Amino acid sequence: MMLSAISLVKEKELGTLEQLLVTPVKKQQLMAGKLVPYLIITLAQLQVAIVMAGLIFKLQLAGSYWLLMLFSGIYLFTTLGLGILISTKVGTQQQAMFFSWFIMVIFILLSGFFVPVRNMPPRDPMDQLFQPSQPLHDGVKGDSDQGQQSGATGKGILDSSKQWLDHLQYKCNQL
Repeated sequence: MMLSAISLVKEKELGTLEQLLVTPVKKQQLMAGKLVPYLIITLAQLQVAIVMAGLIFKLQLAGSYWLLMLFSGIYLFTTLGLGILISTKVGTQQQAMFFSWFIMVIFILLSGFFVPVRNMPPRDPMDQLFQPSQPLHDGVKGDSDQGQQSGATGKGILDSSKQWLDHLQYKCNQL
């Protein structure tokens, strides 16, 4: 999120974004060209982390590898998209860095990584719709818990995603 926000703000600061916008490249292609390298780098880092966890700590994936990649890709697209949103609202690279850091800290704290969500004070469930790390965290945590007991197959990620989509549908029906 931070790198995508900073790179676009840097283009705005230098004035090269306007030059890129007048080229025959479509805006969607320009944004894809800015974001795909970060997506590839991050997925490669995930691969290295999985391999190193196996080699150094002798840890194995408990759930489905491909489901982990799928939901990690979805999570990365949402966070990179938030980086684009941040870059449209800030004026300098420093503002982009601070704002994206602030949002990342909030996402981490509210995802259940440090404190389980059930132990947090009640808040509007609509907040979970704007929390991209929650479904991924719940799914991975569910897979690792199930894997310790019975060899999981990605059920945690699928259950978490189904709950999230059901909640989204419920909230949209209320509108």
